[in-house]
Amino acid sequence: MTYYQNPAKWPKTEAPPPCVMKDTPEEQVHNHAKQFITNVYQAMDGGQHAQIPFRNESIAAFQKGAQDRYKGPTLIPRLQQMHKGQGRDLSGLAVQIFPNNSMMCLCAGDMMTAASTQQSQTMGVEIRHRFADFFLVSSDQSPFVASAVFRELDEDCGAPPPGAVQDPAVMKADEVAQQFVQFFYSNLDDPSKRGALSALFKDVSYLTVGQDLFKAKFHIEHKLHFFPRLVSPAARKIEGVDAMPSAAGGYFVYVHGIIHLDGEEKQQRFIDVFHLMPEGNAFWISNMIAKVHGGVA
Repeated sequence: MTYYQNPAKWPKTEAPPPCVMKDTPEEQVHNHAKQFITNVYQAMDGGQHAQIPFRNESIAAFQKGAQDRYKGPTLIPRLQQMHKGQGRDLSGLAVQIFPNNSMMCLCAGDMMTAASTQQSQTMGVEIRHRFADFFLVSSDQSPFVASAVFRELDEDCGAPPPGAVQDPAVMKADEVAQQFVQFFYSNLDDPSKRGALSALFKDVSYLTVGQDLFKAKFHIEHKLHFFPRLVSPAARKIEGVDAMPSAAGGYFVYVHGIIHLDGEEKQQRFIDVFHLMPEGNAFWISNMIAKVHGGVA
């Protein structure tokens, strides 16, 4: 992976360009992940859930927060309650390299469902429903879904079935996530405090904004400085936080909600995914993917 130019030479008055990914390992990983995720959705939408490569240690979170997480075989019944889609748009897939030959993926797209098709017929215009799913794909021998968050933004998927996971390690992840989210967004949403976030990143950190990749502390710090401003520091509504431990020894944190950006008439939905690594009594961000996913009516 290369930069457009030396990050240290970018003027602080200009937003930094992303890394160049052409003919890099990052591009190869992205292409591999896209094929894998495409196969996962084909199995989901075709009702062939048993073909999705989960293992006994795989864990997935769904619509209802802490009481809606399942592990191993128990996650299949919940996954079957998700709406089948047609014409899924996967162009919003963002992928990052993760330790141990793994891939961290966030797919924010839209699809036609039975409900959206009926709405389209009633209103005379195509209506597509949005989803924003996170995958950690591990490929120690053959690729499998190690961790996932399945989130439909425009439809409810019903009450969680019995069997939700009750694991002290997952509960610890929730505790870490709540503390982290409060600190991170209180600093990000106040431009005068964004400098405090630089301590959370290292030179091995990755940040993806939309589909643009930024790497290393200086590059990420510069990009965060130019993150879009909200109409006010209070113009972010967090609707949900999902957290789970990772095999790398850290925690995944998935945050979604609504923001009102300065200069925009309408509010928009945001989805951010982080991987936190412990260091002493604190944590640093090894991976972060940030997306804005359509407006709010």
